[in-house]
Amino acid sequence: MLELIQKTKFPSNLIGWAGHRSGGVRRMFDPGSGRPTGVVVRTALIARLERWAEQVREGTQFPATLLLVGGPGNGKTEAVESTLHYLDTVFELDGALLATLARELSPAPGFAVPRLVPVEVPTRHDRKVSVAVVQDASLKDDARPGKTPAELFLEELKLFADGSAGLYIACVNRGILDDALIWATDSDQVETRSLLETITKAVALTPDAPSCWPLEGFPNVAVWPMDVESLFVADGAGQSAASAVLDLATDSNDWPRFGECAAGVRCPFCNGRRALAKGSSTRDSVLSILRFHELASGKRWTFRDLFSLVPQLLAAVPVDTGATTLDPCEWAAKLLDIDRGELPVRNERTRSSAIFQVAGAHFSQLLFSEWDRSVLRRMRADAKELGVDGDRTFQGLCEFLRGAQRPSVPATLRPLLESVCAILDPALASPLLELRISRTRTLSLGDLDARFSHSVESGLEFLTHLKCLTPLDRELLWRIADLEKRITEAGSRNSRYMVTAIRFQHLLRDFACRWARRSLGSEHCAVRDQEVLATFQSIVDSPDVKEAQVYEAAKKVETLLNGDRYFEISLNTTFGEPLPPATRRVTLIAEKQRVKPRVVQTEGRPKSPLIFLTLGSERRAQPIPLTYDLYRAVVDLNQGLVPASLPAAVVALLDSNRARLAGALVGDAQVLEAARIRIGTAREEIAIGPRGFVVVAGDEL
Repeated sequence: MLELIQKTKFPSNLIGWAGHRSGGVRRMFDPGSGRPTGVVVRTALIARLERWAEQVREGTQFPATLLLVGGPGNGKTEAVESTLHYLDTVFELDGALLATLARELSPAPGFAVPRLVPVEVPTRHDRKVSVAVVQDASLKDDARPGKTPAELFLEELKLFADGSAGLYIACVNRGILDDALIWATDSDQVETRSLLETITKAVALTPDAPSCWPLEGFPNVAVWPMDVESLFVADGAGQSAASAVLDLATDSNDWPRFGECAAGVRCPFCNGRRALAKGSSTRDSVLSILRFHELASGKRWTFRDLFSLVPQLLAAVPVDTGATTLDPCEWAAKLLDIDRGELPVRNERTRSSAIFQVAGAHFSQLLFSEWDRSVLRRMRADAKELGVDGDRTFQGLCEFLRGAQRPSVPATLRPLLESVCAILDPALASPLLELRISRTRTLSLGDLDARFSHSVESGLEFLTHLKCLTPLDRELLWRIADLEKRITEAGSRNSRYMVTAIRFQHLLRDFACRWARRSLGSEHCAVRDQEVLATFQSIVDSPDVKEAQVYEAAKKVETLLNGDRYFEISLNTTFGEPLPPATRRVTLIAEKQRVKPRVVQTEGRPKSPLIFLTLGSERRAQPIPLTYDLYRAVVDLNQGLVPASLPAAVVALLDSNRARLAGALVGDAQVLEAARIRIGTAREEIAIGPRGFVVVAGDEL
């Protein structure tokens, strides 16, 4: 691992980690770009590249062409630069290789970074290191303006693929691969087209994808899909990349001692750092929640996303003035002073919302920050009727729900956080879920709901006794409880307002219960569908250990695809068309098609993020990805869900696989010999006899 470039002081310097700042685009040999942590975060690929550099030095069999494939923010440039550092080290070049590359990749102002940088450096062992680097294969070459990036990439592959021209290391996105394959096909470049087809298959998420390292059939080439491996899954060393980033972000040496910052012991950022520090159960819970989101959504967190998320959880403030961003701890201290009335404000809305802002800056509320704003109009009307519209707590609540002065979220991170809340919100977790809050005590979410449904004060006293909330959470909820008391008193003084008071109480209790659930859910990984997600994660991460669950899922999918006893194919519709009325259907009834777990190729490849099933016999096998939506549908079916109520995404997945297999079956003479045709609703069916078609009774089938 590289040495730390500069010592930082958190939480203020964490703000610069975001993807639209230092955590954004990485420029090779530019220490001020794309590496906000100051060090290289180790991954399984980094370890693989280290071993590759050793193989190059030893002269053993190794692929001379390395292609790192993936979209932006996945760490391709960082991996390439790290590889060059390893090469410089193992050949004992004393920085000569790095200095030459850095000079070539850092042109004078006004000049573009070259696309291809070839370098040849002599070593101490009468050898020369010849390496060509392409930082971004989607760039053009200013010296050859008539060539597209795809054409240039093709030429480079033809030159370096056999290994005779030296080492070739390139960062390639999938779009360039597709463009290059199209160009090779159109220009009838047979050998290069074969290579590109194999590369495209190798980086695809299919169960029969060929080996990547080395590339199957091309031992001098290695490719690696950067957007497949999860940053939340531990590598061989036992630590995930996300955990390593949190280690750096929560290092106590870079933070003020707890209680000694400007905001003191109530600082939401220092409390968050302590909760997410190395070795804490809360940290493991948050990492599990983010991994759950990957599994449920199918979207991988990139390094750029992660570098934006960490400051959002540990240093998010609404004031953002670029280089002069207010220190988060000072921001929290200022809000606390405003809340106590020790600082003047321009309007009372700022004072009333201060406690909501600072309490809402805790990572648990920032991770699940979506609130229903549609209740605001009803709340304001009810408050006016009850005479509490001027109440300070009520005004602060309205400002908070309205989103005023909320921490700004980078545009690239906003949809991810919205998705996390929509999929995993602890406020929607099952009331049957139990949390172990200590070695001897558990807490049921249903019990928590029951107490808050009685009153905010009842729920708060319960959690205070269990020591489950931060000081700011307790203070905020006590104010909500006090507002509820005043509403109760206002309703009891005039029976005409009783219905309004009850409605208002329900809104306050719902808000308080959601706040408490999100605090506890973040700390204990108590999220929506937690049990299903935990089981699905164990299946994906350890499919060999969970063979029984995969087999059960395959049998349930088999039932969904086949119906009661047979595999039915509509002969007078095409895929995507609705079925005609029963009286007008023509249906081919074939033998039942089996669904089995499928073994995925793992040799020389990153671990697959998907489990696959196989539909049909070996000759006509169709792979089916066991997605989270499909697995959850299987679980729901086992719990009594009617198949007609399956989600649209699951129905589409099943229909598409059924249609693909049906297309293969209707052209198979062996299948047709044992099949029958039903026309409309008639009891008779048509079969193939020894001398031609025969009509048989349907109940004989």
